[in-house]
Amino acid sequence: MATKRSAPSNFTSGPPGQRPRQGSFGGPREVAQPKPGQFVVKILLAAPEASSVLGQGGATCREISQTTGTRPHLSGRHEFYPGTSLQELSIRGTTQDAIMNALFQALNKICEDCSRICGSDPDVTEPGDCRVRILVPSQAARAIIGKGGENIKTLRQACNLHIHVQEASVGRGELAEQTVQLQGQLAAIQMGIPNILEKTAECMEQAWFTNWAVISYAGSGMEAPSSKGKGKGKGKGKGKGQDGDHPAPGGYSDAGGALASSGSMLATALAALPASVSDLSSRNHSVTTACPSTCVSGVIGKGGVGTREIANLTGAKVMIRDIEGTDTDKSVIIVGSAPGVAAAYLMVTARIAATLDYAAKAGPITNGEGPTQEAS
Repeated sequence: MATKRSAPSNFTSGPPGQRPRQGSFGGPREVAQPKPGQFVVKILLAAPEASSVLGQGGATCREISQTTGTRPHLSGRHEFYPGTSLQELSIRGTTQDAIMNALFQALNKICEDCSRICGSDPDVTEPGDCRVRILVPSQAARAIIGKGGENIKTLRQACNLHIHVQEASVGRGELAEQTVQLQGQLAAIQMGIPNILEKTAECMEQAWFTNWAVISYAGSGMEAPSSKGKGKGKGKGKGKGQDGDHPAPGGYSDAGGALASSGSMLATALAALPASVSDLSSRNHSVTTACPSTCVSGVIGKGGVGTREIANLTGAKVMIRDIEGTDTDKSVIIVGSAPGVAAAYLMVTARIAATLDYAAKAGPITNGEGPTQEAS
């Protein structure tokens, strides 16, 4: 009787196929066999980015595996990392160089196919811009920050890179991990990654590292990570942000001070929307905000180019109306889908702020627009 043999492949993924072993409910899953001396890098990807790395029928991932001697693993389509709508890509191998080579190939492929790496963050809009999230053990996170934030500041200056270590951790004890967010051009991120891998590799001699290298919290059903205590930075860091660029509790950023990521906030909010609300074809959501009359022309743009651009990018309609009883402000009404309205609101706010900044430097702006303008 002939024995059925499967085609050899170094690529593994989530369902369909055999599910990795899982411990107690809500705990991490083993996605590979523990092997002493095995190194790993773990990153988070949005669905289009994960599809790019996977390739048709897994072809791209197999090619990366074969050319680097590494073993990639991608969580299933609906196996998201806690608190996100992102899949986890882990790459295992015996040397840092091989893993770094495989990671660079994956990132280059994503940029080639998607023009950017953003993890679904709507504020990463320019081609070539990247925001990469790397998962590291909490012990490595402290080393990445460095004493008084020294290592993270050096990285920023040397690579022209924004780096943030999220204070909130996923998991417990020695298997806890944190997210390191790198933001900048792809070349800058590739300059910073070796340092992140080095600090992670320093943990390889610890007994727990072999287990951390083969587990994944993606699809575990765990709750979203939350900062503990009073929001003090890990590893003597002074920052109090939570994953990026704007104030919120927890974390350490190279910029110093309290920072949290607009992208992370928006991605979390979008992930929480039910399908009926996140439908981009919906037109039953609206937001009304005020705009100084002197900024109307800046929002609309020459010949309406500003509001048309917003409409094209978000699918939302931007209308400007008079406010009864005042000439100093206009009413901006944005109508469209919930995600579209939110994105358009931020774009309108950005144009208002840019116009005010210009006015502060160049003098008053005369609003030559009529009392009612509307974007088609």
